[in-house]
This record gives sequence, structure tokens and C-alpha cells, in this order.
Amino acid sequence: MAVVGGGMTIDAAAPGVGSLVFRMQVSGYEPVSVALSRFGDRIKDFRPFWIEYFAPSFYRSIQRNFELEGQAVGGWAPLSPAYKAWKDQHYPGKTILRRTDALFRSLTFDGRGAGPRGIFLPDQRQLVLGTSVAYAQYHQFAGAFRSRGLLRALRQRMPRRFLFVPQRAASTFGRLLHAFAVDQADDVGLRVAAARARGVSSGLL
Repeated sequence: MAVVGGGMTIDAAAPGVGSLVFRMQVSGYEPVSVALSRFGDRIKDFRPFWIEYFAPSFYRSIQRNFELEGQAVGGWAPLSPAYKAWKDQHYPGKTILRRTDALFRSLTFDGRGAGPRGIFLPDQRQLVLGTSVAYAQYHQFAGAFRSRGLLRALRQRMPRRFLFVPQRAASTFGRLLHAFAVDQADDVGLRVAAARARGVSSGLL
């Protein structure tokens, strides 16, 4: 089974950089790094961030790219005239990479996880996401297969990247990290205040 995906990690930062550093890596793109200096050292489990903050934003950009037929990555190559005519006849209304919608559905997010055959594996400090749809690799990594003579009919039409690093990713995910950190701090503060109102020592929280 071929897996196509990307990885996101949150690690301790070098002195003077910030408490934590968010790194996003998608094959074929330069990594994106964002330092989180406020509150970051207090957060031990980033699974809520991956699920509630990062995923909705990231998957929205992926879905939007499908809607715009690859505009976010420079535009997907159009279908050949012959194939387009066949597709219009047998799958009317279906756009590029959406003949059966298997790939499209695998890259959706329902608030808890990815769609059928999608990959979404959040951990305390890292996230792995992607798709296990078999033909996905030929679209995402077509350049690696051309030299081996695979899929001749597709050689001149690839790649059609569907996983990518969104524009302004650093600022977007930086804002999301900051919002998550502030929300976490506020949540701790509310729990401490509530405990004190009940006469419970904050040291027990």
C-alpha cells in the first residue's frame, strides 16, 4: 500500500528562539517553521491543536485546491481532449482528480478524522496525515515515476499535487498556534479560579 502524506511536529526550540517550534513538512516543498514563545512550554499535549485548530484550516485549503483544480499549486494540467470527451460522457460534471471522488473524500475532515482511506494520526507532539488511495502517488510524485516509464498516458499531464504547503502557511499556523496557546492558558486560569472559589488549592490542578 502506497501512502502519500506530510508530517507536522512541535519540538523544543533552541535557546533564544522560543519555547516550542512548529514544523510542517510536505514532500517537494520547503519546510515551514513557526516559533511559539508564549505559553508554549506549559503545553504538553497538542492533540487538541491538531484536531480543533490545525486540521480544519489545512483540510479547507486542500478542498479549495480541488475546487479550483490546482490553482493553489499553479494549476493542474488540463485533461487531454480525448480523455476529457470520454470523461464528460461517462462522468458528466466531474472535474480533474474527481472521477470517482475516492481521493477527494480521503482528504476531507469531519472534525475527528479523515475521510475513507485518509490518514490522520495525531500524537502529543506530532501529526501524520495523507491518503492511502493507490493512484495518489502518481499524481503527487509524478516526476519520480517518469524516468521509470510508468503511466505513459499521464507523463505530460503531471504532477497534479493535491497535498501542498499553503501560501502564508507560517503566518496562518502561527496565528492558530497562538490562539490555541491562549485558549489553553485561559482554560487553566478558569479552572484555577473555579477551584479557588470552591476552596481547593490550585496546586492540586
